[in-house]
Amino acid sequence: MRASEVIRILLRNGYVERKAKGGHRQFVRVVPPPKRLVTVAYHSGDVPKHNLRKIATQAGKSPDEFR
Repeated sequence: MRASEVIRILLRNGYVERKAKGGHRQFVRVVPPPKRLVTVAYHSGDVPKHNLRKIATQAGKSPDEFR
């Protein structure tokens, strides 16, 4: 899965981009609580599976929802 696809999933789930620096973008969701902050490495190629698992955990989702 590419980083752009991961970002599309986050945006559909109510996240907004908070900031971007270099090859990383941060997304935040305030409503509904709890507040969540997710960092996505925005590089070419696919997101490694272990990074995808971490992103899913930060977002409060299961890794299966990101496949």
